[in-house]
Amino acid sequence: MGRSLLSGEITDRWTNSEYDDPKHRTVDERIELIRKGLEEIRSHGKPAGIGAHRIEAIKVCVEHGLKPDFWVKTCHSHDYWSAKSNAEWNDNYFDFDPKETISYMATLKEPWIAFKVLAAGAITPEEGLKYAFTKWSRFCLYGNVRFSDR
Repeated sequence: MGRSLLSGEITDRWTNSEYDDPKHRTVDERIELIRKGLEEIRSHGKPAGIGAHRIEAIKVCVEHGLKPDFWVKTCHSHDYWSAKSNAEWNDNYFDFDPKETISYMATLKEPWIAFKVLAAGAITPEEGLKYAFTKWSRFCLYGNVRFSDR
């Protein structure tokens, strides 16, 4: 295993009881695969993390007793041009409820690295980083992608 992190999209799927697993595994069986992945990474002397886009995925991992060395979770404000105010998940939201993310992640003892703090370029670096470092974060992954020149 070359990674030291289980990527967010896989964690989101594998922790979702409604995921149509092509191998017909249960959530418990998929969680066990995540646990084994953490163990494999650590057996090589590396810290092992779990990443997710959805806070529900992190909660399922915690409920199942997974203890990564760090978490990686999306977090950004909804103060940008394409954010919607309805209650549906939209592909322009990379963190559906940043307030819930911030409050829940603060309860975990492991470090949290936030990513997509610019909402994939919808938020300016100045706004996204200010939000990250004044609202909650000690660490963030920064990728500077811009969809528009505002």
